[in-house]
Amino acid sequence: MKKVFLVGLILSLTVVSAQQTPLTSVATSLGSLGNPFFVRMSQGVSDQAKKLGGASVSVVADSADYDIGKQTAQIDNYIAKKAQILVLNAVDPKGMVPAVRRAKAAGMIVIGADVGVDEGADAIITSGGVSVGEADFTKTMMKKLGDVAFWRIAMRPGRPMAVGRILPIKSASSPINTGISSYQTNSNPDGAVLFGLPGNPVAVMVTFLAFVRPALLQMMGARPKPDILLKARSAHAIRKKPGRTEYQRGRVTTAPDGSLHAATAGNQGSGVLSSMAEANGLIVLHHGQGNVAAGDEVDVLMFDGVI
Repeated sequence: MKKVFLVGLILSLTVVSAQQTPLTSVATSLGSLGNPFFVRMSQGVSDQAKKLGGASVSVVADSADYDIGKQTAQIDNYIAKKAQILVLNAVDPKGMVPAVRRAKAAGMIVIGADVGVDEGADAIITSGGVSVGEADFTKTMMKKLGDVAFWRIAMRPGRPMAVGRILPIKSASSPINTGISSYQTNSNPDGAVLFGLPGNPVAVMVTFLAFVRPALLQMMGARPKPDILLKARSAHAIRKKPGRTEYQRGRVTTAPDGSLHAATAGNQGSGVLSSMAEANGLIVLHHGQGNVAAGDEVDVLMFDGVI
């Protein structure tokens, strides 16, 4: 008989029988609660039921009022009791990850809404929390759970971007390979690559195109290919300071003589989506490039075939 422990759940879940219960019934009970967290957990339990061939379990439903100290103590108690399945709800990553790691290291199957990195994940993509505000915790958590390869890029939009790694449970206390080669394959033992993208929507789109998309393609085994940049004449002057790469949203049109012309598409603020919707490409102003005069040649990255 397997035992499944449910930690941090609302008290109404105690209606689940304390006797031997089919794991599929546990999944149904969780799903019936309606809360999105429980629905996701229900799916995890249901998937586990299939793997275990419809096993029955002894259910213990505890409520720790979402107190991290109490939940951690409960998990350690269940580890001591050699529980085989642990179902969690609303895990605080800062407080619960060490306990979850201990549970997994003890061989426990952990199911929950926020239990950390899926052991099968090759990459994690987040948005927001990578700048320097009071609520920007992503980079801090990357350092706590793995490493930060780099943070902040000389580009606009998208400067506050971080790339690093979240360690798998088995590597939590082991030295990690921070060499660039360990980020170039999805078969390395050093955990999931984490792309911490900025919070503003246009910055997310641009950093995804510039960094994440080519990285994912390479992790999938595709041969690296440079972006195909077309040459176009700027329809007007564009202000640009050397020292960073800028991606301006633009509209590229074809003149009667067949030449390409590029004009910026409205407000270039990193939170303005309307200009992104109007654009059909990005005007790429390179790192060492300065101001652009009307009629100057610029590089453009077309969206067609990319997004």
